[in-house]
Amino acid sequence: MQQHAHNDNLIGKNSETLSQLRQLVAGLEGCYTPASLPERSAKTGQQRKAEVQAFTG
Repeated sequence: MQQHAHNDNLIGKNSETLSQLRQLVAGLEGCYTPASLPERSAKTGQQRKAEVQAFTG
């Protein structure tokens, strides 16, 4: 019976973590405003590649 209580406790913790993740994702989605999207998609693959190389060194 102790194992059951332990499992229920873990399930409770997991759903708590899940809701925190959902809030985080919602916050991140809020960062990408529609106004910033066209400018991002207008970049060519070459520009993106250069940015990645500059970032990774």
